[in-house]
Amino acid sequence: QQQNEKSHKDKEDLKSEIQRQREVLKNQEEGLRTELQQQMDKLPEQEEALKLEIQKQTVLLGQQQRQIEQQTKEHQEITEEMRAAMEKQKKEGDQRQTELQERNEALEKEKEGIKVELQQQQEKLQKEKEEIKSELAEQKASIEKEK
Repeated sequence: QQQNEKSHKDKEDLKSEIQRQREVLKNQEEGLRTELQQQMDKLPEQEEALKLEIQKQTVLLGQQQRQIEQQTKEHQEITEEMRAAMEKQKKEGDQRQTELQERNEALEKEKEGIKVELQQQQEKLQKEKEEIKSELAEQKASIEKEK
């Protein structure tokens, strides 16, 4: 009889422990679901911020490209002026050629500097874009895994 009562009590204890463990698991699952939902809710906001940053960088690159185009136009104009000045110098011994040549060289150096800077910024933007894509892919994969 005592053995039977002990066995019955052990079964009851076991049932209560199982029930307690189920509650713990249920609470953990609830917490994980909430955390996952919070992360998923943040994704559109993060993606929007990244899109805006990319848009801003694209605008800056466009401005720099227009600046290079303007300098290229100035360079062409100066080259034309140099040709005319060279002919005039042959006739008149004018010093204009030297001045234009110096101005042209300065613009050429400036143009090259801007080209290098533009290339670096384009590479940086591309790298950031790849990192952002990678981060988003990792977050999505993590979220899918947690589901």
